[in-house]
Amino acid sequence: MKAIVILAMFLIFILVSQKLDACAQFLARIQNGVVNSLQDSHEDLNRLRKLFSDLNAEDEGVVLIALEQIARYRHPDSISLMSDEFANLHSDLKTFALQSLKDMGPMTMPILKALSQSSDREVQLLAVKALGDMGAEALPFLASQLTSSDESLVRYVVQSIGRIDGHYARHLMERAMNHSSWTVVTQVFDSLVQMDFPSVFVIHQGLYHSRPAVRALAAESLGIHGDRISLEPVERRLRDPDSHVRRRLIEAVGNIGHLKGLPILYEVLKSGTPDEQRTAADAIHRIANRVIPSPEEAQTLWTLTKAFHQLRPAAKSPHSDLAMAADGARRLIQSKLQKIHPLEYWGAQNRLSP
Repeated sequence: MKAIVILAMFLIFILVSQKLDACAQFLARIQNGVVNSLQDSHEDLNRLRKLFSDLNAEDEGVVLIALEQIARYRHPDSISLMSDEFANLHSDLKTFALQSLKDMGPMTMPILKALSQSSDREVQLLAVKALGDMGAEALPFLASQLTSSDESLVRYVVQSIGRIDGHYARHLMERAMNHSSWTVVTQVFDSLVQMDFPSVFVIHQGLYHSRPAVRALAAESLGIHGDRISLEPVERRLRDPDSHVRRRLIEAVGNIGHLKGLPILYEVLKSGTPDEQRTAADAIHRIANRVIPSPEEAQTLWTLTKAFHQLRPAAKSPHSDLAMAADGARRLIQSKLQKIHPLEYWGAQNRLSP
């Protein structure tokens, strides 16, 4: 019996020894891996420091190559090193350095945020611009900067948001319409015109803003955007209480430039003030000027002919500016129709007035 116990204890000792040996080997491998990793990290850091020392080279080519390599390196320490060295860069190289930071991806977001609050104005604005190129991940930070008292900074923030598509970006632009600075509000609409297609619906909201100047700017922006989907909301707002806004809306119809906008302008010719009628005549002129009629497009030809007749009363107006604008639009339409058929065929006589 004692022999069996001794044998069992011996076997257990062998098994435990093997497990401990395996554990020791495993820990040894971890240790070696850590040491190797630390060595690699140390070597990487040394290489990075060499690259950053090249940023102070007199040869601009050397500096640019170093920046490119730092951007591709993607080492965590490159972010803090870039931050430390950024202020020492020559002014001409700061833009390139920020491009390098941007190319390093989301990992550089913290340093770009820090640089966007730099006391160096050039660095600050360049960093905000770089954040706009980072995409939707930068939006929460950019949103927080919209409340800054620095109008110039907010304008750059709006520019950056305008380069990012999506619902949240459009929501921020709508919020920025309420900014007290007209420079910022103007930038909002300039950016909205350049954003993805759904941004046009944000501009539509601007037609209902409490400030007449914002409503007028929204109307002008719709004309620049040039999508006929805006004709309906523009028509709904033609009874705006502000005369300046109404004229901008009428101009927008002409700038959109679609034949479907002509009936909106006919109503203005019937019931608008002389100034609004003149603006409508100019708008008809712009729409007609875009049309290249052909004999196969009977509907287009008939539409132009109708516009020719709708302008006749305005061409006889005692208000000289209105009469001149309407007469000019009629002459343009006449010249286009003459190239297709005799004017008698379309009911537009050879003379401009009966």
